[in-house]
Amino acid sequence: MEPLDRETAAKLFNHYRKQRDGIRNSPEMASVCLICGSIHISPHPGDGRMLVCRNCGFAFYRYPCPACGATIDGRDPRNPGCRECGERICTCGACDCPTNAPPLRKKAADPPPFSPLVPADRRTSPRARLQAIKR
Repeated sequence: MEPLDRETAAKLFNHYRKQRDGIRNSPEMASVCLICGSIHISPHPGDGRMLVCRNCGFAFYRYPCPACGATIDGRDPRNPGCRECGERICTCGACDCPTNAPPLRKKAADPPPFSPLVPADRRTSPRARLQAIKR
């Protein structure tokens, strides 16, 4: 792939800085840092699937999916981390993890925060919360 000129890199940076969805489908984004906008990206010496910005040090994963061959980019919200191994999960659902655990972003909803003002049996009731605030 040819190196990007600064103008093209700046346009890509501005586009994907606002909305990162789909960054995996843009091959040019492998050479643009989303932190500082630099085009000085190089492979990490210890991990061939990781790229590092030489200006700011930001590191990100970008590699082909082992199952379908699509690009996995750690900056794309459609490639969440696996709960078990931490590897990125492809849009096809594949992960290098032997357990194939569900992605981190699809975890169950967190319980409501603890409030000493509201008794435990009434914590989830909106009416009970309003009554506790009025007290």
